[in-house]
Amino acid sequence: MDEDKQPKDAMDYLAMLVRTQGLLFSYVAREYPQMDTADFIHFYMESKTRRVIDENEVGSHTLELKDLLEYIDKNEVYEFKKGKAIDPEIAEWIGEFYAYYQLCVNVPSREMIKKIPVSYLVSIYPRFANFDLEFVMQHISKTVTHDKK
Repeated sequence: MDEDKQPKDAMDYLAMLVRTQGLLFSYVAREYPQMDTADFIHFYMESKTRRVIDENEVGSHTLELKDLLEYIDKNEVYEFKKGKAIDPEIAEWIGEFYAYYQLCVNVPSREMIKKIPVSYLVSIYPRFANFDLEFVMQHISKTVTHDKK
């Protein structure tokens, strides 16, 4: 990673992780318009790659999109399924939300995707897209319970 792109503090670090996951989901939606974006998101949230990030393994949080794509390609086996692509803007918001929520609530992504499905986030996007992620997280947290890690 370029030195000028290194996170300068905890908030910069959080913002980088949130942004990269949003870009990943948006990239998939945009580059694979005939494929099922929700299926990819579900796969990713249960993947070894996301588990490594959840467990704070060294370097995993500072991967940029290009590096994350290479990491996934090297460490995962995924075959896209034909289906409906999610609008790239919505996919980006979903990626950012999941990353932010996971970091704040500290639950495994594989559990979070089951309790907060992609279809639910797609359905609330029109109402919540203009709010900050903290507000959305607080709203959703009122209705979701999680087991501890």
